[in-house]
Amino acid sequence: MRNPRSSRRDLGWRNVFFFHMVLTSIIISVLVHPFYLAAFIYEFHRFATVPYIGIFDRLLFGLSTFNLVAGYLTYGFLAAAVLSAGPFKTYRMWLLLLPAYWVLISFAGWRALFQLIKEPHFWEKTTHGEAGRNTPKNPASENASTV
Repeated sequence: MRNPRSSRRDLGWRNVFFFHMVLTSIIISVLVHPFYLAAFIYEFHRFATVPYIGIFDRLLFGLSTFNLVAGYLTYGFLAAAVLSAGPFKTYRMWLLLLPAYWVLISFAGWRALFQLIKEPHFWEKTTHGEAGRNTPKNPASENASTV
């Protein structure tokens, strides 16, 4: 997206539109997930404790349950397909933690949104690949600090 005109020219209007729809839907689903999960837990508690629940509430609870389970299963099947394609078959048991992953990624999404609003030009960088490096020290910088 550094050059939107070039992207539109290379991909075409239709594919640029779908690219933005997919990207936007991922961000929205990450941000909405905690509210949806809280509403589902509330409805589940209500369904378990209230003696009589109307047909509309039963249908809404069924639809919510289907959406939650289908969403986790869809994401889980996609992750399982990726894991089975490589040498990662032993990691498939971790897929049981996908609901916790979604809670954590939602927390990270909200944190990023608040950081974007509060400090739009701040960027938390992660240092990569320095664990195995043996970087030689610069003698000039050591001498300058001792002088």
